[in-house]
Amino acid sequence: ASALAGSVFSGWTEACAGATGPTATVTMDAAKSCTAAFTRRFELAVVFGGSGAGTIDVTPSGTPCTTNCNPVFDSGAVVTLTARPSANSQFGGWSGDCAVSASSQTVATVTMDAAKRCVANFLATFSLTITKAGNGQGSVTSGEATPLIDCGAVCTADYVEGTNVTLTASPLSPAVFTGWSGDCAVGAASPTVQVSVAAVTGCIATFDINITTSQTFNPPLQSRLPFSDFVTVNFNYETSAPNGVVVTVHPLIGTLGEPAPGGIVGKSAPLSATPSGVKGIGVAEFTVNPI
Repeated sequence: ASALAGSVFSGWTEACAGATGPTATVTMDAAKSCTAAFTRRFELAVVFGGSGAGTIDVTPSGTPCTTNCNPVFDSGAVVTLTARPSANSQFGGWSGDCAVSASSQTVATVTMDAAKRCVANFLATFSLTITKAGNGQGSVTSGEATPLIDCGAVCTADYVEGTNVTLTASPLSPAVFTGWSGDCAVGAASPTVQVSVAAVTGCIATFDINITTSQTFNPPLQSRLPFSDFVTVNFNYETSAPNGVVVTVHPLIGTLGEPAPGGIVGKSAPLSATPSGVKGIGVAEFTVNPI
């Protein structure tokens, strides 16, 4: 038995049933009948699309495809394709003859009742990293694009190539947002900027406090003072508090040291206070009361 193109010989039945190959021998000691069975076969074109990378498991073939491949199956076979994206890639869906069964799922099935073509679309992904700079504090959040950035805690996210991400910088008082740099430099000083993630992308948001290391006040007073390292504060009380003043220091944000344990008492004019324990960059709250 010889199969034509697109078919394979699948075996003998009836009087030739014992034959194991395409050639059968039969002894004609009576009227005999031999049937040769042929099975139609179809090619499945498995195609890789998109800018990303991955592999495709083919069942029942058992051999995964790492590039475009063309396995052949018997007519009526149900073939399962499983897309597995590589690192820095995301599966973007099926098209071709697999589009109906699985438009966005990684697993698709196709019935081989004719030649078929299935396209697996892999999309390249790139990271977007937010860095915060300056001596102030603040946060950066993203808009509608997923995944969301909330930096704060989440300062890096992966996006499909070409995704436009809107970033908004929000300073924490008394800091102010002073500008973008890195891949977001075009945003200048506007707190909101849009960046297209077409490669590994990094944006720097700068938050600054206008540092004052020495300042003079007239008590009684309660004030919030930005400071860097150890802050020196001069309190003039010669006329307003002739008996002296008590200065209580409460660090609020951004401090590296411990809160000052008590008050600072002075009777000379002026009083220069450099509270121990208030060290770093941030804001201290001074409460000044006459004695």
